[in-house]
Amino acid sequence: AVEAMRRKDERVETAMRKRAELDAGRFHIVDGPHDLAAVRRIVDEVRPGVVILDYLTALDGYRSEIDAMREFCRALRKWKRELGCSWLILNQMSEQAKGAQRQGEIGTGRASGGNDIARVSDVGIEMFKDLGDDEPDEDDAPRLAAPARMVATVFKCRHGSSGASFSLEYVGRTMTFTGFAQRVARQKEKKSIFKNAAGW
Repeated sequence: AVEAMRRKDERVETAMRKRAELDAGRFHIVDGPHDLAAVRRIVDEVRPGVVILDYLTALDGYRSEIDAMREFCRALRKWKRELGCSWLILNQMSEQAKGAQRQGEIGTGRASGGNDIARVSDVGIEMFKDLGDDEPDEDDAPRLAAPARMVATVFKCRHGSSGASFSLEYVGRTMTFTGFAQRVARQKEKKSIFKNAAGW
């Protein structure tokens, strides 16, 4: 699709014209990657009500995802005072990472990123694909594994409040959600980070 846009394919032109008719030109797609200065320049030019950044760690000019996240959060603290728009940030490090860290998993750095995101956000929604049900039946009878589910964690930020997770009914063939949701919780048991070196 991106290549077709760059070639100014006739089908792309038709789709953009129809899109403009539907939203009166209020919907803009900006191809990247861009560095922070370019993001700010685009927002200043377009003056949108909502900015969707897909995704945060794709910002150009950084050695690692954590560096990109930290610099963006630093900039967003300032931008939120200066710009009159809301930000929807698609990100890969937040509540899941923090939940895993609380249960003893260490070494990824993504939990730190989640804390920084929470400090500059008001409300967050994090979606991920859960593992399918691969537990065998008690009688070891063969059966079809349940499909993986889409889980959304909704959390209020500012003070690092923990959130609630919901399994969402998702139709893969049409890439749509039905609207049915059921509250779920992490099943992994908490574990100690340290082990006794002497074995007792």
